Amino acid sequence: MPTIIIRHAVQDFDTWKRAYDEANALRVQHGITYASVHRDAQDPNTVFAVHQFPDPQSAQAFMEAVPPAMEKAGVVGQPEVWLGEDIETNTYG
Repeated sequence: MPTIIIRHAVQDFDTWKRAYDEANALRVQHGITYASVHRDAQDPNTVFAVHQFPDPQSAQAFMEAVPPAMEKAGVVGQPEVWLGEDIETNTYG
């Protein structure tokens, strides 16, 4: 299963989070099966978003569709994006 991890700076986390939530239809449209949002422990305006997809084509289509939503959300600069293939997932506790 493909996973995309995006790290980017935002102008204001609360503004970004509202825009992220409003873009849920975009995530549904591209078949995201799992999503999580994280903040940098030292800088609350640095955000990490993790998204899993059912197939590589869905992940690629999402990455092509998401830039306008990022701009609206107040992303600053060029995001760092990693695309990986899940090898193992564990849940503890």
